[in-house]
Amino acid sequence: MGKITISSTIDGYLLSHKLIKGEDVNVREFDIIARGGMQQLLPVSVDTKKKQQLICSVNGCMTLENYLKTPINKRTFLEIIAQVLDLTKSCKEKNMHMESIEFEHSQIFVDIKTQKLRFVYWPIVNFQQVEDVVDFLKNIAYTATFLKTEDTEYVYKYIHYMDNATPFSFNSFERFINEKIANSDRIINQAFAESVDARTSRTEDERKNIAYMPSYGEKKPVMQAKEVEQKVAPQYSTERLIIEATDEQEKTAFLGDGRFSKEIAYLVREKTGEKKLVDKPLFLIGRNQSSMDYAISDNKSISRHHASIVSEDNRYYLIDNDSINKTVLDGIPLIPNEKTEMFSGAKLMFSNEEFTFMVEQL
Repeated sequence: MGKITISSTIDGYLLSHKLIKGEDVNVREFDIIARGGMQQLLPVSVDTKKKQQLICSVNGCMTLENYLKTPINKRTFLEIIAQVLDLTKSCKEKNMHMESIEFEHSQIFVDIKTQKLRFVYWPIVNFQQVEDVVDFLKNIAYTATFLKTEDTEYVYKYIHYMDNATPFSFNSFERFINEKIANSDRIINQAFAESVDARTSRTEDERKNIAYMPSYGEKKPVMQAKEVEQKVAPQYSTERLIIEATDEQEKTAFLGDGRFSKEIAYLVREKTGEKKLVDKPLFLIGRNQSSMDYAISDNKSISRHHASIVSEDNRYYLIDNDSINKTVLDGIPLIPNEKTEMFSGAKLMFSNEEFTFMVEQL
């Protein structure tokens, strides 16, 4: 297999594959991808400077690896599975080779706007990837983070099936998902069958109540969901932030068990440890001391009106105000003037300086 490299760019990522002896471009497959014959696949081109190298430019996406660090619910999990199954069927119809698709979590991407999976397909004769689709389906239950507020019994059923599915059959796997996992919920079953377009939005309660699954490779015996050790996502500090907030500054969040709780959002400046309360529906960040809600005046690389945080219905969004040196959210540069949802624990970069966004219940 040729050498594959991945690097970050201003707008996203750039993957390259250097051909080695015995490898050649499959012209038919290359043309199918170039014409958009399979929408799940990212466009691939020949490097004009290095003729023996293919490149794939990825913009407006985040890696699946980062995507799965945010807790997902049952419906989102099934949507991921549905999209992978749809990909296998499309490949079969187009006479494409699943062996040519990258299935490592760091090289599968999620479109930030549509929440659809996008895959890298190398149209190369004799290409062999490191992780195949069956490995991906086996490992995703170990690498994803699932919601504590949901019954996670379905995850253990899934793990049990994958550990015992020898030999693996896609037809049997799809029947198992439909009958044993999705069938318990008519709405979820319909979403799975239709491979729904959009990822289910999450409430603030869902974002805060997290059940961590075993780490990749740490395959553990199937157990009852109630036996799973559940824990809350790690906070920035062991000390609870204490800020005097007015009623207008506090937001009410429903906890899911009939109780209500107040919450506050704030930014932590990593360089100094400074904590700044996000206390307005439109919170302005930049270097201008007179007009910003959070003035970062000692960093000249930050624009005067660099970014904004918008809070709506207990959800938070980050906007880059067309800054000179960019705003980055969890490793992904933001598209200027477009809002992107963020969650507690998110890592923000305003120019060259890192901040952590946190939400706490009072």
